[in-house]
Amino acid sequence: MLEFYLQIKWTHVAAVIASGSLFALRGAGALAVYFVLGTFALRRARTPRSRALCLAAALAVYLFIVSIARAHHPLGIFAAN
Repeated sequence: MLEFYLQIKWTHVAAVIASGSLFALRGAGALAVYFVLGTFALRRARTPRSRALCLAAALAVYLFIVSIARAHHPLGIFAAN
């Protein structure tokens, strides 16, 4: 087993880096949807109805992000207990 130490160590390091990178990418993606919807809700949407829909969608995304944090599961509120 000792002869495979370096291979196991670098596989572990690579897995840690991949995990952190994918987590950061997922978080950035979730925030981008959230921010884009907020921008449309506050400025870019042309009609009051579309602003209201964007606001509701942004709030739904925000609540889903909170549910993910509370559940410690990527499916958040939709995770089976």
